[in-house]
Amino acid sequence: MGLVDLEAPFSAIQESQNLTYKVFRVFSRFEFALKRSGFVTQQRKQLRIEWRCFAQKHVASPLPKPLSSELMYFIEAENRPKKQKLENGCLCWEIINSPPEPITLEWLLEAAYTVRNNLFHGGKWTSAIEEPARDEKLLRASLAVIKIAIEMDQDVQFHYTDSI
Repeated sequence: MGLVDLEAPFSAIQESQNLTYKVFRVFSRFEFALKRSGFVTQQRKQLRIEWRCFAQKHVASPLPKPLSSELMYFIEAENRPKKQKLENGCLCWEIINSPPEPITLEWLLEAAYTVRNNLFHGGKWTSAIEEPARDEKLLRASLAVIKIAIEMDQDVQFHYTDSI
């Protein structure tokens, strides 16, 4: 076995590395703020961020009107994030459920969380990213969702913005 170039798999996506890094930072800090604000449980020996509890707390909080173009991108059927699944021993993709009417924070967070999982757990690191423009729009939409969520909760906002 020879030496491994750890950056080689990413050479084709240089232009989106800054955005990808921003998504890692923002999601990581948002999850930190959720934990610090009490949206966390422990299952066995692992902590679990309670995204749905956060969304349910803010079920009556209005979403910004009109929704930004980034958020509208999530909502359109052909643009909704896809979840990776195993079917007959093969990895494949399925589009997440349609959004409810009216759109809810819970659905938006679920869509953003799907994008986060695809990025964090390797779902988007195929040998050739098929839709780089789509991926960039999904990342930007996810950041827009997290910004709305942070702005809805004073404690989460405090812990997100508190100095590192």
